[in-house]
Amino acid sequence: MSPFWWRLLRYLLNDRSAETSSTREDKADNRFRLVRSDLEGLDNDRLFEVVKDEVFNRHVDKDRPDRYEEPLRHLILLYSLYDQLMAGGWEHFLFSRYAGYFDHTYRALQAAGLGEWTAIMDDIRQAFPRGKVPADLRERRHELERVIPLRHDDWDERLRRWNEWSEARESYFRQKVVEYARRHLIG
Repeated sequence: MSPFWWRLLRYLLNDRSAETSSTREDKADNRFRLVRSDLEGLDNDRLFEVVKDEVFNRHVDKDRPDRYEEPLRHLILLYSLYDQLMAGGWEHFLFSRYAGYFDHTYRALQAAGLGEWTAIMDDIRQAFPRGKVPADLRERRHELERVIPLRHDDWDERLRRWNEWSEARESYFRQKVVEYARRHLIG
């Protein structure tokens, strides 16, 4: 079905949620802030979830992080990566639409002080021709389906190591995301 028909169907069903979040954020001019007094007394784990709910689930069009400026874009991408890793690891991330923002996610990790994760992304990048992860999901899937069988044993072992490493550092990842949010979005 073409995008026109999907928009028409949404309109007819009065589902304008994506339109509303995009419009709300565009009007806010990327200056979304969380109120510090609402978050006082929350530990890092709870704060991670509250910020995620407020930013990622309520106030932005998370499927279009490119519409937002930093630091909000970085936070969207960090939460997207986190969700993908927790749902199925690095392979899940690579087969998701969020890997289309691979380079932006790389910069978000650096900005949040999570440079260790960029080493994994550097390894992933090397699996692709010319060291570039395609933004287009179909092209990326095609390249992965071509590359994985050629390097099957090596690729599976790398995925296992990357996933174990990431899982072991989940609380550190969450802590750094909270620190980033405190620096940039909590006023």
